[in-house]
Amino acid sequence: MNGLSVSRKAGLFALFAGVSWMVLGIASLLADNPERYLDALMFAPLLFTSLAFLTLHRLQQSAFGRFGIAAYRLSIASLVLLLVCQPVLAAGSDRLNWLAFPVAAVAWFFGFLLYGVATIKAKALPAWMGAAIAFSELFTTLLGIAFSPISPLADHGDYSGATGHGLIWLAIGYTLWTTAARSTPATAAGTA
Repeated sequence: MNGLSVSRKAGLFALFAGVSWMVLGIASLLADNPERYLDALMFAPLLFTSLAFLTLHRLQQSAFGRFGIAAYRLSIASLVLLLVCQPVLAAGSDRLNWLAFPVAAVAWFFGFLLYGVATIKAKALPAWMGAAIAFSELFTTLLGIAFSPISPLADHGDYSGATGHGLIWLAIGYTLWTTAARSTPATAAGTA
């Protein structure tokens, strides 16, 4: 991936994140009950979202002030906590439940909300991307509630609302990938 622009890398990671969120959400909708294998699958979308987020940040970090940097750090901290907790939860242990939820989940909600606002203010990316990031957790939560008659809410093993993240990251990934593809090497958003 060394020859890819930062924009194309961000787009590629966002597409992977979107696909993995969709697979997780659809698998949750198809499962009759919460399943531990879905807890294990959750690691992939978290990892790809983290990679997409890191490369997305590279596209606009120079346009951020203190507010954007603080929102970035809160978001990264929440993603790291979730990545650390998820394998333990997938193994069936409840030891880190308190850290995954509410600590990491609340930090993720507010981190992405603030980061989305900072993205809109920075004007380095389309405003809709900032709005999508800002409201991604709310959208995902609402979808989970909407799908609850089909896939009841559970404290583990059910991620039907993940389709919300999937749609958002697919849209971001597609936009970054196709925009970078249309750019010439001189105008592409940075080279790695």
